[in-house]
Amino acid sequence: MKTETQAVTTDPVCGMQVQPGKEAGSFAFKGKTHLFCSKRCLQAFSAEPERYVGKQASAGSGHAAHSPHAHAIVKPVGAPAPTGARYSCPMHPEVLRDAPGD
Repeated sequence: MKTETQAVTTDPVCGMQVQPGKEAGSFAFKGKTHLFCSKRCLQAFSAEPERYVGKQASAGSGHAAHSPHAHAIVKPVGAPAPTGARYSCPMHPEVLRDAPGD
């Protein structure tokens, strides 16, 4: 029986919160094990870990607290999408929607 609860961590690629034990994968880099929300994020990190560790450090998110600004809303720029357009999640392309959103 576990008496300690493990803290939620932040996926260094997309910024999503990851509950230890429910991660899609992990990767040890420079003495720290990073957890990932999806296999795609794990693959991106393993290809260029320095890119994401630097991004995480510069954002000041650290591992102790999750930055509330990590999930910034991205607003489309330019012409509106044509009627009937489908939107897909860049991190989970199998997710399709009729409108942009989380």
